[in-house]
Amino acid sequence: MPELRFTIIYIVCLFMAGIIGYAISKGSTCCVAAVMEMVQKRRVRRFLSFLLCSATVAIILMPIVWFDKDHTDLLPAYRLGWASLLGGAFYGIGALINGACNFGTIDRLSAGDTRYLFLFPGLIGGACLGSLLNIDTPPRTSSLIAEPGPIAYIWMALCLILLVSFTIASIRHKRERGTPGKPVAFYMTTIGALTALITIALGPWHYTRIAVVATNDWLATSAGHVAILAGLMGAVIIGALITAIREKRFKLRAPTLSGALYSTLGGALMGASLLLIPGGNDGIILSGLPSLSLSAVFAYTTMCLTIAFMILISERLMKITHKKTP
Repeated sequence: MPELRFTIIYIVCLFMAGIIGYAISKGSTCCVAAVMEMVQKRRVRRFLSFLLCSATVAIILMPIVWFDKDHTDLLPAYRLGWASLLGGAFYGIGALINGACNFGTIDRLSAGDTRYLFLFPGLIGGACLGSLLNIDTPPRTSSLIAEPGPIAYIWMALCLILLVSFTIASIRHKRERGTPGKPVAFYMTTIGALTALITIALGPWHYTRIAVVATNDWLATSAGHVAILAGLMGAVIIGALITAIREKRFKLRAPTLSGALYSTLGGALMGASLLLIPGGNDGIILSGLPSLSLSAVFAYTTMCLTIAFMILISERLMKITHKKTP
């Protein structure tokens, strides 16, 4: 009977993961693109939408953790240290080399760009290399919001304010421009809400967690755990793919050698960083920030600053090169 119950719950979670894929594809979510838009066009809407996603997760999970001590693992936190800063920086560089973060990779894959398939062996390879080099995941610590208190109440209030204000602003922006479709707030809230529900049912999850689970003490790792995470990841990709096909955005493109190398190298840097943060930008957004984990806050800040710095340096070099060209 417990096995049948788990099977039913898992099938429902697969369906929700498919809807997350739909929301990723419709919302064109990508941290690299969001930072690039903020640096080049001074627009913060897409960047703030990621924080909206984290706020949605926190609003759903916090009351459950407060009133059910058996679910404290739903808000994981890790000790802040040099690893968080270093991991965030390397992850940002890897995402730039790849051309997209974890969310953006799914979006581009669903549109038929097969070069991004090479990200996944890069992630696994980078995580394995990090494990061989004895790169340890920061130790767990208690979350600042695991119990009701001033910090927890303030964080809940800030999340609610962000949710309400951003939703109103997105709807107003959509009406002023008269563009069809739903506002970006709808898709990011959907991702956050469904992620929280899957987390309640199966525990913290994000697709880069597969690399961490599979490489952290491999001999002791449960193959069933990896399979569960892989199934959810597959459902996300299928959901995004179906969306792209229905909207006629899918166009199968063979990878170029340079593109495959970029995604593999970028994935390797991102994979090694997973052990330092831990988790990629999807892990930070869907788990670390909602938990108000200081290591996640600093890692995400460092990641975004690194991406912004690299973009500015690239633009400056291009201007210098352009001036020297006769």
